[in-house]
Amino acid sequence: MKLKLEPRAQLSVRNAMRFSNVLEMSEEDASRLASLLEADPLFQKLFRSQDPELKVFSRQRFPGSRLSTSFYEVRETAAEPAASPDIEPLVERHKELVDKIRAIGSEKYEMYFLHEEGDKTHDDIAEALGLPLATVKEIQGLTDQVLMNPDFFATRMASTGAHELKMRYTCLARYSAGTGRDPEIDFLSPGMARGTYKIHYEKIRKLKTGGVLSEKERKTLQETVRILEMINSRRNLIYRILASIPKWQKDFFDDADWARLTPFTQKSAARELKVTPAAVCRAIQDRSVLPLSGEETPLADFFPSAKDILKRKVTALMRENKDRTDEEIRKVLEKDFGVRLSRRSVNVYRNEIIGKKKKP
Repeated sequence: MKLKLEPRAQLSVRNAMRFSNVLEMSEEDASRLASLLEADPLFQKLFRSQDPELKVFSRQRFPGSRLSTSFYEVRETAAEPAASPDIEPLVERHKELVDKIRAIGSEKYEMYFLHEEGDKTHDDIAEALGLPLATVKEIQGLTDQVLMNPDFFATRMASTGAHELKMRYTCLARYSAGTGRDPEIDFLSPGMARGTYKIHYEKIRKLKTGGVLSEKERKTLQETVRILEMINSRRNLIYRILASIPKWQKDFFDDADWARLTPFTQKSAARELKVTPAAVCRAIQDRSVLPLSGEETPLADFFPSAKDILKRKVTALMRENKDRTDEEIRKVLEKDFGVRLSRRSVNVYRNEIIGKKKKP
């Protein structure tokens, strides 16, 4: 479904959420849902309040992550014509936003707009940056438009070392060398770079029993919190998967060699993360990342089974010498990789690989 920001859509969106899981949403719909919630007068009241007792919502960034510097690069055209029909106007709005960001600097932009905690009004920001109030509002408006359109970051795949496939993915982040042992996560999506919503439950409990909120606001607050929790769960799971992949596939991240990818299934990931395999599957579906090599890779490629690994090895051996017989491949697998297969099993893998290549 396409989520709009018009007030008349708010009730239908809230009702629809009773029958859908935010984790199953496209990046576009999830971002629009967050924008819809943030535009709600009650959220703004409890996010921007100068009264500590009314300051119910705030932001919480993910550790070891940041907004990718590529966000500040001016993009000439959309990467994928099949993306949202609104993508070209968005590219133009992004160019305009980048020009304005360059004028104030990326550090100040992130401080006052992307990671703004709701404790400053537009007037405060205008005074701090020495900008006209109209310019501050324009930058905020452009930021909101870019935030709710992650199709801007959708690309068409280049072939990877794992598979030769071309389809549309939403690229979530790139890994970069961190100061410690683990790579850092540079989010391409500003929405993910913002992190999660911090919800102050004790304050909410007091507000519900006090007389500060109207009856309508109390009912709306309960539903708002529920949806924010689902947005948080979605973002948290995606982040935890991205943060864990370098650990699960350490050998690959050490030298970017696909031959060093190890079997690690989505079911194994689910056990470690204490979620269902279905949740992991939904979280990685149609999403990609850029590992340290810079080669865009579907998230699903980091969760191969033992059979997937063997098929990759057979594929590589076939590429090296397409005239190799099944018996020759079997011997190389045993000698070089310690893998014992029958000639018949090698033939089955070969036919699966050839059959996949023949598919349109």
